[in-house]
Amino acid sequence: MPYFVGRPSVFDQREFQSYVDDIFALGVLTNNGKYVQLLEAKVAEVSGAAHVVALSNATLALELLLSTLPRHSYVIAPSYTFIATTTAIFRAGLRPIFVDVTDHFKIDLNHLRQILADCRAKQLHVTAIMPVNLYGGMDIDPALFELATAHNLKVFYDSAHTLGTSCQVYGDAEVFSLHATKLVNGFEGGLVATNNAHLAIRLRQLRNFNYLTPHTGPIKNSEGEFVPFCPADEEQGIYSYGTNAKLSEIHAAMALSNLNHIGELIAHYKANHERYRMLINQRLGYEVVQEIGPFTNYSYVVCRHLKRDAILDHLKTHEIFARKYFYHLTHQQFGYQPQVPTSAQLVQEVFCLPTGLTIDADDVAFIAEQVVVALTE
Repeated sequence: MPYFVGRPSVFDQREFQSYVDDIFALGVLTNNGKYVQLLEAKVAEVSGAAHVVALSNATLALELLLSTLPRHSYVIAPSYTFIATTTAIFRAGLRPIFVDVTDHFKIDLNHLRQILADCRAKQLHVTAIMPVNLYGGMDIDPALFELATAHNLKVFYDSAHTLGTSCQVYGDAEVFSLHATKLVNGFEGGLVATNNAHLAIRLRQLRNFNYLTPHTGPIKNSEGEFVPFCPADEEQGIYSYGTNAKLSEIHAAMALSNLNHIGELIAHYKANHERYRMLINQRLGYEVVQEIGPFTNYSYVVCRHLKRDAILDHLKTHEIFARKYFYHLTHQQFGYQPQVPTSAQLVQEVFCLPTGLTIDADDVAFIAEQVVVALTE
């Protein structure tokens, strides 16, 4: 059996199917229905956020969040991230400034300070910092918030990998992904978690063409049951331009059926991660499988080695398809040339091993053995 990074995990297909049956019985397939609202409430519980807005995918979630900033202003973000982080900045009408990261994949605060001083000297209008929480790990460095506050900057976290990591929202907002490869699989989907009520209202408008309506979707009757609601045309008004970024009921149901078991999911991923570390790091006597940090959901098994490409070639001969994640620095796609030496080194050495509900202890033992063989040949 081939092994892949990011093979979708479905915790309980029967639970999901029961939700699907209910969706068809209600007759509401989209437009902020019952399961979107239930999902938002559950994510608020898991993340500790006052408000959660569900959207069709995390890329659009980033784009709409960033679109609340003044157009043509600058956003500081790492280049060591998935391409969606950077494209969202451009598509929101903003300009990126690329900051380096540390060996632990977090924003390099010394480089950030240099960038902020340079921007002030050049009188560039910087409006936000967008840290990226990679590989399921959460960056909660207070010094970053102090810098943001001192420069009057928003902090929008691209936390696509990190749903379930903590019970507190950091910064002004966090964006989570429900893509099929993520810990909580919703086929597709994105979430914005925030404690800012005004920001949540703006995102709810933007995801639905910027309509202003007295109701945002199905309401509950006196018994607490969801009742479909279709506003009349005269009850609608356009605030300004928006888009269609609504999450469908089917997507929300899949995400909810997995999110209901977030503790069990994390426990499985954690067990896989710990086995990999024991079978690879302890046997070799040095760190290959990276420790992501104290706040993590263990959803990625991240490795780093100078022989990365040779290791991956060996693994492929055993149908183990590890992934170069990330393979390119995003600034290279847009013609920028920032000085980001640590990022440039990481992108040559980092790779991820298969994990998830489809990977058990025996699978981990087999894959780990092949990594060790590749490094001791």
